[in-house]
Amino acid sequence: MKHPWLNIAEIWKILRSVNWTNRSFDIHKLYIMSIFSELVYHEITEFDYQQYRRASVVPCFAFQELIAENRSDMVEIVRQIDGQIIDVFERRNFVAAIIRIENIKIIAIRGTSALYDWTINLDARTVNFQGGRLHHGFFKEIVETLSELVKTNHLDDGIIYVTGHSLGGALAALMGRIVAPSISANVVSVYTFGMPRYGDNKSTHPWVEPYSCIRNGDPVPNVPPQRFGFEDPHFLCNPIGHSVDFERGFSAINFVEFNIKNFRAEFFNDHAMERYIGDTLRGVRSVSKLI
Repeated sequence: MKHPWLNIAEIWKILRSVNWTNRSFDIHKLYIMSIFSELVYHEITEFDYQQYRRASVVPCFAFQELIAENRSDMVEIVRQIDGQIIDVFERRNFVAAIIRIENIKIIAIRGTSALYDWTINLDARTVNFQGGRLHHGFFKEIVETLSELVKTNHLDDGIIYVTGHSLGGALAALMGRIVAPSISANVVSVYTFGMPRYGDNKSTHPWVEPYSCIRNGDPVPNVPPQRFGFEDPHFLCNPIGHSVDFERGFSAINFVEFNIKNFRAEFFNDHAMERYIGDTLRGVRSVSKLI
């Protein structure tokens, strides 16, 4: 399998040139995080094989190819970029990989085919948390993730970035919302790609807000609807790092219309992880003086 984004020389030049302790948005970091958001799809689990018939709902072409070939290649790719897999959490609904590269720990999260049940994920019910309201299904998943993480020492030291695409992006953002206040010195930033809305922006506690990247035409960042109390993250950008600051016109999107598009080809064309990583790569190459 060819990976056009896997330019090791470019990756390492960015890793060694960027200030990773700085919390500010950086197009170079957006690109690196897109790589790891893609990379976690390359870990195929037993839960994925159990749900083989539903593999087509997972929004990553590489995942679909790998599961069809009955193999994974995340370990191989991490080795190529001279990284180290610290741990992998495999659950029925999500996979979270903790990867160290240089002095950075990256927690990359993705959903499994079981989590891509849009009748559940479009459910607008919420739970109260620290003065705000969060999507109850996503909240439940990330609390289970964190209960496993806190049993380890993975969050105790180092520079930590959290990233994810689609439903994995919502879980990554919630990790920044829930766990970061207690370890804020370690969690530097959260970068997400094509994630759905996961709650509102109200909180009585400080938290690491996500840098959320969305592509024009991707329907997923427009659900659940804003009229149910869900809000966009404060920071929205497109894959070339430009701020997105306009009314997208989908606050009252029809759930039936969304589900129809979900099963058509354009859903993948607009939402697939490969589209995000490809656009981000072109964006960073067009503006960067590093590569």
